[in-house]
Amino acid sequence: MTSVAPTSAASAAASVIGSPSAPRLSLQSEGIGADTSTIRSLDWDRSRFDIEFGLRNGTTYNAFLVRGERTALIDTSHAKFRDSWIPLLEGQIDPKEIDYLIVSHTEPDHSG
Repeated sequence: MTSVAPTSAASAAASVIGSPSAPRLSLQSEGIGADTSTIRSLDWDRSRFDIEFGLRNGTTYNAFLVRGERTALIDTSHAKFRDSWIPLLEGQIDPKEIDYLIVSHTEPDHSG
């Protein structure tokens, strides 16, 4: 599993321990099958999911890279992860090699 700390100036503060105003964001990447890997975007400070679900430990936004005869990227992540998420993806594949981008639904945590 690969973990990546945020790289943007705004999210770099997330790595500051004890900073109450900085969001705690992190990324993890790991293979979950022979031809499938995941990029997990962890948002430790999110307190609500949609309107009705309270969260005690934040949430994750998951994307999947599936390789076969063609390559598909399923979902992306929330826009707040963009500066760290894209380089992590590029470390796994040249984005030009992705044949399909599948967005399961258009909420910001899947299509950011």
